[in-house]
Amino acid sequence: MSYLIKVPVDLIDYTSMPHEISFIAIKKSVYICQGDEIFVFRETDDFAGLIGVAEVTGSPIKVSDIAKEEQHKIYDRSLMQIPVRFKTISSKSIIDKKILYHLPGLNHTEKIRPYNPNTLYWCSIPKEIDYLLKNNWWYFTHLAYPTDNHWLYWLHIIREKRFSSWTFNDYRKHITGKKKCEICGMKSKPFKEFYHDFFELHETTKIDTDDEYNAIKPENFIVVCPNCHKKEHSKIKNNKKQLKVKFTKTDAGWLCFFVKTKYETYEDAFSHVFDPLYDLKSWLESIALEVQQASFRFDLEGRIHKFDFESSQSKGDYFTITNTEEPDPPLLRCNINGKTLVKKFYKALMKFAKSDKYDPETWEIPVKGQEYGYSGMSLSDF
Repeated sequence: MSYLIKVPVDLIDYTSMPHEISFIAIKKSVYICQGDEIFVFRETDDFAGLIGVAEVTGSPIKVSDIAKEEQHKIYDRSLMQIPVRFKTISSKSIIDKKILYHLPGLNHTEKIRPYNPNTLYWCSIPKEIDYLLKNNWWYFTHLAYPTDNHWLYWLHIIREKRFSSWTFNDYRKHITGKKKCEICGMKSKPFKEFYHDFFELHETTKIDTDDEYNAIKPENFIVVCPNCHKKEHSKIKNNKKQLKVKFTKTDAGWLCFFVKTKYETYEDAFSHVFDPLYDLKSWLESIALEVQQASFRFDLEGRIHKFDFESSQSKGDYFTITNTEEPDPPLLRCNINGKTLVKKFYKALMKFAKSDKYDPETWEIPVKGQEYGYSGMSLSDF
């Protein structure tokens, strides 16, 4: 059995070691078995999502029945306590709320949401969480962060697996006797009975975590050959339309802009005092020349931020924005092709330079005694 619970506190403050015996507070005693799993959810002003996974090590007990040397691990003494061992625990979200709420296991028979703190909600998501965490930790241990596209891809895989296991009869009706791929038209004779099917089923439903959960329906699946199936999955992982760059205004020597992905938004402004546009242009030109790594630092009059682009065969192409004083976690991270990144910045600058919102007098400010006569690089130089 597995349960979802919302906790109102940071459990890191109450567990000195991730694998040490600790306690989870619940409002009322329930029948729960040793070995059951509890998925811990937390919601704050900074984040909302899954922060840990715990294994139940005993039945619910009162605080008075807990040894005094163990009571420092209790975060709410007014409630019943479930003794647990944390398999995973973090001070921040390891699976975002938007991703969590799109898991089929929380939506299949009824919509399960942990609205009430310290209340256990039964759920059937252990395999789904295990799949996400295995992929998630692989990226972290390889010094990379999962992108929005990777999360969508993993959700897509989970939905396809759930369709074949939950609605086996519908799955067999779709796949049995099929002789042609619905994408490329490749033909193949059906295999013998009890053999694996040559063709596979691919779900065409697009996942939008900003929208409501879409139920898994047989009519949303098509029959495809293994090659086309891999291509469709590759499109989900390598979607290049996820990044938006926009320059919004010039104001008293500041060039305001934002960079946005599906889940993250970075908004700031370049200062004419340090005029980073020359370095920005060089950074973009380096990426266009297909360098493996390029960085661009800019001073925000007291804060130094950095744009990074890195290309590798094993991890792909990544664009990252970081605060040099606190580089981890990054302010924004995106999986995007280098040339696509260059195009987005150039197009955003050119579009802004031609718009009514660009006022050269508030950016290209005249400075006496300087050779070029201005403290802000003209956007026309791009």
